[in-house]
Amino acid sequence: MNSYILKVVASDLRYLGEEWDQDIDDDSLRRSSNVLRMLLVDGKLLEVWRSAGFDDQPQIVAPTLEEHLKRFRLEDIQLAQAGGAEFKGITVAAIFTLSTSLNQEQIKELYALGPRVHTASYKLADFIESPCIIVEGIIITRRELVKYVANKLGGAHIDQRRDISKPQERKFVYLDKIRETMQVAGKPAIYYELLSIGQSLVRSDDIKRLRQRLVNLIPHQT
Repeated sequence: MNSYILKVVASDLRYLGEEWDQDIDDDSLRRSSNVLRMLLVDGKLLEVWRSAGFDDQPQIVAPTLEEHLKRFRLEDIQLAQAGGAEFKGITVAAIFTLSTSLNQEQIKELYALGPRVHTASYKLADFIESPCIIVEGIIITRRELVKYVANKLGGAHIDQRRDISKPQERKFVYLDKIRETMQVAGKPAIYYELLSIGQSLVRSDDIKRLRQRLVNLIPHQT
């Protein structure tokens, strides 16, 4: 692989690890959403992973909505969010708001889940395509959220048009609905979830291994 791509990916992973911390502001997340777009949506992270000599795909541990989705009908979910970022000393995960009241069985099952954060170990491709936000029963994947911030909110482009004849654009309309109104841990939900994606990525043991391998492949790169 072109050594320049190795350097860019190594540098961007270092940036995420150092800057996407519990103090980062929304504008910084928006401006640097292109880093996640390049790594995840454009596939450069997986390319570099394999070029560095690793097999298969890196594993990413992240909060999951799957356990809760087993217990609720999708159409009854008003808002759900995987979350999991650390921001200002607070971590919030698996947020659910339903449009209907819980029955006794659902209450019992929800209680059985307990307060712990439910996580899953995803292959990189599955992590990218996994649900991170649900709005009015519409599932938004981690890939779609990254594209929304980078392509619509000003990471790379500001685009307020929504062509609802396209399935992707219809999903962006649902994200528009919560962009200004929903907050998590004192941060707009959209940006809290973006931060969660970035932090889950760089905290992965496999990504740490990749970063160390890149140190050896690229002299003076950390």
